Amino acid sequence: MYTYGPNFILPFCDVIPPTTVIGPLTGWQSSNFTANFTDTDNSGGSGLGKSFYRVLDFDGTEWRANGSRGFANDNFDNAIINPDWTNHTGAWANTAGYLEQSDDLETNSNISAPLTQNLSNRYLYHWNAKIDGSGTNRKAGLHFFSDSASLPNRGNSYLVWFSMDDHKLEFYKVTNDVMTLVKSRNYSFVAGQFYDFKLVYDRISGKMDIYINNIIAESWADATPIATGNAVSFRTGDASMTINYFKTFRSRLPSVTVNVGAGNSNDVRFENSGPPLSAGKVESIVTDSAGNLSPLVSIPIDVDWTAPSTIAFINDGSGADIDSTYSSNELKANWSPSSDPNSGIIKYHYSIGTSPGATDLVASTDNFMQMIAINNPLPLVLNQLYYFNVRSENGAGLFSSVASSNGQMLVLNTTSIEEENTVVGLNLFPNPFNNSAILDYTLTRSEKVQVGLYDLLGKEIVSLKNENQAAGNHKITIDAAEHKLSKGLYMVVLKTENTSAFIKIVFQ
Repeated sequence: MYTYGPNFILPFCDVIPPTTVIGPLTGWQSSNFTANFTDTDNSGGSGLGKSFYRVLDFDGTEWRANGSRGFANDNFDNAIINPDWTNHTGAWANTAGYLEQSDDLETNSNISAPLTQNLSNRYLYHWNAKIDGSGTNRKAGLHFFSDSASLPNRGNSYLVWFSMDDHKLEFYKVTNDVMTLVKSRNYSFVAGQFYDFKLVYDRISGKMDIYINNIIAESWADATPIATGNAVSFRTGDASMTINYFKTFRSRLPSVTVNVGAGNSNDVRFENSGPPLSAGKVESIVTDSAGNLSPLVSIPIDVDWTAPSTIAFINDGSGADIDSTYSSNELKANWSPSSDPNSGIIKYHYSIGTSPGATDLVASTDNFMQMIAINNPLPLVLNQLYYFNVRSENGAGLFSSVASSNGQMLVLNTTSIEEENTVVGLNLFPNPFNNSAILDYTLTRSEKVQVGLYDLLGKEIVSLKNENQAAGNHKITIDAAEHKLSKGLYMVVLKTENTSAFIKIVFQ
């Protein structure tokens, strides 16, 4: 504080709002998680007051909040009123992005929504509205901490009441459906003008503060506070009212657990409807001891708790399903794509075993986004069945169930000598490459060679070579501009009559 002379003290005045930051959330959320907050008041300020948070979820159509968890969010953007609201009296309707009560002859209109109000010590209600009509005693406001929203005065509750024509701001306490005026002050409202209202109520101390356009307009403390409520209700008397949005927040500690999963016991009840479409948000707002409000901050939440679909089929071999193979050291398989509508498929994993699901020949192997697997050299045994086992992984790190092929058996080729690997020294340099790279390989005998460039979905992008080649060293230039390549990961596959080989390359 500042002192002017020996007897005059100018009271300390803090007009700088505090700040709040939500700790970053990395990756996808598949179960309950912790949200961390850092709240700060300005240096030399009045100190932090109360901290609030809210969790939103997206149902694929609109952003909502779970009233069972003490949160509310309605922007009234739908053509009809959300089923959360019950119209008891009055002409309530959603119109052009607003909730409107248009009957200015109705003396006690009532639209209510369920809201659990005993999960935190303090609640913050935020709405933006204007009050109008042709009457001369126009009033409107909000009942909160109501236990019987269908009754005329909402059972037991509080009412913050705005009078346009009397120019009054009033607090009422309702006991057994009887209203009692407990606090009143003059306030110069302008009919037809939108106001931003924020109401903070402490159910332990009974103190309530009403903010109008982010400035505290009045406060009152109830010595015998109502400690629980199950609904909120908008009310008008001889007035029309237009509401732009309605939100509620709960008080919090520096860390809170956010519940994730289907059903009303959770904060975020939906999964992403696509990888870039977040299913939830965490928001934070704080006050300082002088009553200044911080800006609202928000971070998105990506949610997926559902495993990808199981792969429908696995073909042994590189094409149609085979039952036998003549290659003594190599096995191949290809499979149908898996799907995940929430976080998407990011890779496939395969293993090879001597029974379905077994990994005794090849342990689980990351195959990226490729849906064809070629594995060599392998110590294969004649007349033994080998099974490919494949599962997919989504962006949230969840795995599909394992699917298995029906097996392929190594048998003796009676029409030719045992196959041999005729390609050695397959290499590409540089890798990764910026403009072009050289594929280098050696044939141990003359053969027809097919070389193709494939994307991660197994689709051939470019045929690099398809011709008979003599034994010896060969080189193929891969030119990014010539082949119109986009930056990313590719696979070069080389095939001869007896050999298949591949190498992963990166164009950056």
